[in-house]
Amino acid sequence: MSTQKRNQNYKLGMKPMSVNGEKGFILSDIQEALNPKQFTQFQSWMTGQTVGMYKKEIFIYAHDVERFLMGIPPID
Repeated sequence: MSTQKRNQNYKLGMKPMSVNGEKGFILSDIQEALNPKQFTQFQSWMTGQTVGMYKKEIFIYAHDVERFLMGIPPID
């Protein structure tokens, strides 16, 4: 991933956390970082993607957030 796109994550105030060796974000943090239109697009983009759970919250893998921000289609 390019430095410019990687820095975009941090401009959104999103610093990945590590859960069981996987980097990612909890969904509520993503919702706070994106504007409502972007979050709606993100939810649609995530349909069918694998997610995890962390303290009863949805855990989104960092690579999925990065792919969304770069405009790349989902893998799953």
